[in-house]
Amino acid sequence: MQLNQLKSAFVLNIAKFVRWPDAQLQQRGDQLNLCYYQEDVLGAADDMIRGREVGGRRLQLERIGTPEGLSACDILLLSEAGAERMIKAPLVSRTTPVLVIADMTDHKSTGKVYPGVHVALVRRGNRIGFEINLTAANQAGLKFSSRLLQLARIVGEET
Repeated sequence: MQLNQLKSAFVLNIAKFVRWPDAQLQQRGDQLNLCYYQEDVLGAADDMIRGREVGGRRLQLERIGTPEGLSACDILLLSEAGAERMIKAPLVSRTTPVLVIADMTDHKSTGKVYPGVHVALVRRGNRIGFEINLTAANQAGLKFSSRLLQLARIVGEET
């Protein structure tokens, strides 16, 4: 399996174990919008998850070029550079129920917390894992399944 296919599988499976606030679910109806901001992180591997079901909702993928377009997103997938930019200029409010996932797999896990990032895909040796920032997720009203939390490394918000 190629690296981007593996990352696609992680994104899909993480989304399956997240609960968004009821108001967010009602607003979107039967679709779940995964957005890229400016950069397509998964490349052609996103075809393997496009249209798949997550909690009874069909996963739609969209590339967003401006921060204003992010209001239509349920999941925001960022590159490492995108996560770095979030430090200086957050793309979404900390209280907005958009699951922010950052691809940090180019380097080994350092445990660094990126403000506003809820899940970081990281490299653990020659494997991929993920870190969850529960503080940031709670502020956004997102809830993670205990089954998912058991597999994650939990990191805290930097002060």
